[in-house]
Parts: sequence; C-alpha cells; structure tokens
Amino acid sequence: MILGEKIKSIRQENKLSQEEFSEKFNVTRQTVSNWENGKSVPDLETIVKMSDEFNVSTDELLKGDKSVVQKIDSEKKKKNTLFMILIVLIVGINFSGIFFYKELQKKNTVSFTMKDDKTMDVKNKKMEEIGVGYFAVPKKGNYQLKLDGEIDSGEVEVLIKNSQSNNTVYENSKDHIEDEQLVLLDEGSYKIQVRVKNMKEKHVSLSYTIGIANK
Repeated sequence: MILGEKIKSIRQENKLSQEEFSEKFNVTRQTVSNWENGKSVPDLETIVKMSDEFNVSTDELLKGDKSVVQKIDSEKKKKNTLFMILIVLIVGINFSGIFFYKELQKKNTVSFTMKDDKTMDVKNKKMEEIGVGYFAVPKKGNYQLKLDGEIDSGEVEVLIKNSQSNNTVYENSKDHIEDEQLVLLDEGSYKIQVRVKNMKEKHVSLSYTIGIANK
C-alpha cells in the first residue's frame, strides 16, 4: 500500500472528511486529496505529525513506498545543502563586516610621532627651526597630544598649525616641556614646527618626542 492509500485509510478509519483531516495539519482539502491520489506527498514534518496524531509509526506509514522515501531523502538533502549555504553566507558576511569595520577604523585613525635627540650648532641664538612634521586628521574631534622635550641652553618651542588656515592650534615653549592633553582638531592637514630660541650658547644639546593619536 502506498502512502496516499494509507493516509486515506487512516482518515476513513477515524471517520474524518478531507476537510476535517486538512484542518489538523494546516493544509487545504485539495492538498489532502492530492496526497491520497498520489499527486503529491506530505513533507517529513507532516508525516511525523500524522504518526503522533493517529498513533502510527512513521516506518509503517512509509513502508513499501520507496518513491516517497526517495522524495523525503531528497528534500532533506536540499534542506541540509541550503542550511550549509546559509551558514557559509552568514560567516562570510560577518567576516566581511569585520574586515570593512577594521578598514574604516584604519582610515579614521591618527597615529603620528615625531622625535629627535641631538647636539648641534645653531646659527641664530634668538630662534632657529630644527624640525617640521605633517599629519592628517580624518574627522573633527579631540586627539591625544603627548609632548616631552628639553634643551641645555634656551627653550624648545612646539607649534601645531592648521595647514590650510595657518592658524596655531597649540603652542608651548620651555627649557623642559612635558605636556599631555586633549587637543580639539578640525578635519584637515596639520604642520608641527619645532624651534629652539633664546640660546645663550651656539652649541646646544636637545631632545624631543611629540605624539598625536586618537584618544
């Protein structure tokens, strides 16, 4: 006996119309008719529900109907394949999201360091520029400035200027500079100038380290 005949037999044994039978499994009356006539077969989930509803084993329902077993196996394989494809897509999307997030973070990162440690002869004891550096700010915000510099004669001066407007956004000068603070910077490019001034001697030793980074 094929599955369709077994479904019809179970329905009739329980004195159910096709309409009543269909309501138990949330399908249409026409679907039940198609099952009984062999035009279509219920999916595995519905077969299990029938087994529970009418106390009939799934083995008994499917016994002898190889075509239905093959169809169910085919459906299971398709579902497993789709599930694996879905997993691969989800993993791929997650990795892509992480990659693009990291790339975006890189683009929004400021990490600039400028330093020197030397002994030199200055030409002008009043003021002389000894270092220039440039960095870019991707978006307006507060950035961490760390500064440490010293000279054995005179003062070390550090200026940070907006390259477009030439406005000075930070200025400090001492014989020993040590500073750490947040500096508000607009989007754009910046120039750092390091100068020495007010030297008593032309032969001086100095060192400095300047860092600008995201807070």
